[in-house]
Amino acid sequence: SSTARVTDNGSPALSAPRSFQGNVIDGVKTMSGTVNFSGATFPRAGIPVSIEVFVATGTTLLETDSATLNASGQYSFDGQVPAGASYRALIDAPRALARFTSVFTPTASGANAGAGTLGLGDLNDDDVIDGNDINVALADFGNEGSNLPADVNLDGVVDGNDINVILLNFGQESDLP
Repeated sequence: SSTARVTDNGSPALSAPRSFQGNVIDGVKTMSGTVNFSGATFPRAGIPVSIEVFVATGTTLLETDSATLNASGQYSFDGQVPAGASYRALIDAPRALARFTSVFTPTASGANAGAGTLGLGDLNDDDVIDGNDINVALADFGNEGSNLPADVNLDGVVDGNDINVILLNFGQESDLP
């Protein structure tokens, strides 16, 4: 779990995903995947994501990287894990819960980590979608503009649509190891 950053008015700030540290292993390969968001459809281009690569059967963190989604929700980065072993990736994005992808095995040419579906609505970045997130959205209800912390669906206004997305994912927690 991480500590949420806040703005001057006390509401959570839109921030890049958490930053993690890991051991780098030789063998650069292009790794890619797709991110979907549960409860909302909107242009995904430009959304930052963090990717942590773990050994498939444990909690050993091998690598951390970041990327920016394209319009289709795809990301790619130069991974540094050896081919032939099995891994899983933990994907995280602002306002969302971190989720693991399915297990994947890189080849000499790279790897597709598969798709990850992130639950939207973790506005206070405490790794659970709960009443605290609804309170953040209610405090910003009716506000319009860009980069609003409670604008879950990124349509430029905090409204009932954002509350509905939070309610859809209510009770979910991150897959953090």
